[in-house]
Amino acid sequence: MTDLEITRLCAQAMGYTSKPLLSLSDIILFVTIPSGHPLLPDHTERYDPLHDDAQAMALVKKFHIGLAWSGYWSAYEQGNGASGSSADLNYSICECVAKMMKEKPG
Repeated sequence: MTDLEITRLCAQAMGYTSKPLLSLSDIILFVTIPSGHPLLPDHTERYDPLHDDAQAMALVKKFHIGLAWSGYWSAYEQGNGASGSSADLNYSICECVAKMMKEKPG
């Protein structure tokens, strides 16, 4: 999977709608985040959990991702056995969530 596909699947897992924006250097993914309140507008922000620690930790909290260190990071979701591993913590978390979304029926 490409970084963009992983990021898009993580956005989908969080319930965000996403739209890629081409820049001179790379593709940036923006998401629309619902306000959750009928009188407040939704807002759009850059979504990059591969590099944004708070966004990666939001995935850990939402999906109860387990983490382990043994020379590299392992992230795992016990519900369906999805996992990811990398020297980079955020990448292993995002890879785990992306695999979880790809394996999800429907």
